[in-house]
Amino acid sequence: MGDFDEAFAPGYGVECDYSMRAWRENIEIACCDDTYIYHVGGASLESVPNSEIKRDQNKQLLDKRWPRFHDTLSVFCQVNPLRDIQERIYTAIQNDYRPQILHVLSDIETSDHFSL
Repeated sequence: MGDFDEAFAPGYGVECDYSMRAWRENIEIACCDDTYIYHVGGASLESVPNSEIKRDQNKQLLDKRWPRFHDTLSVFCQVNPLRDIQERIYTAIQNDYRPQILHVLSDIETSDHFSL
């Protein structure tokens, strides 16, 4: 499948494009239901000048490359096979559950692997 497509760098849409490429290749996309990844919204575009323009460009590229993406996503959200998992996470958060946190950092410029 290759790497993330640099056309989306930085930011918005790269994971959607990657998932659609996997789907096209009949690679199953799985959910790890015992791990929660906190994503800071907009962090990848935070330091990009005119980030709204870049986000719009990436959205247009995603729409052009994958015209059925938004319809497919809409159906997925309506069926929502992850509802039980989402409700379990929400309930744990509401009950002030404090999970163990592993913070992973990587220096991609100088390393071809992650270190923990």
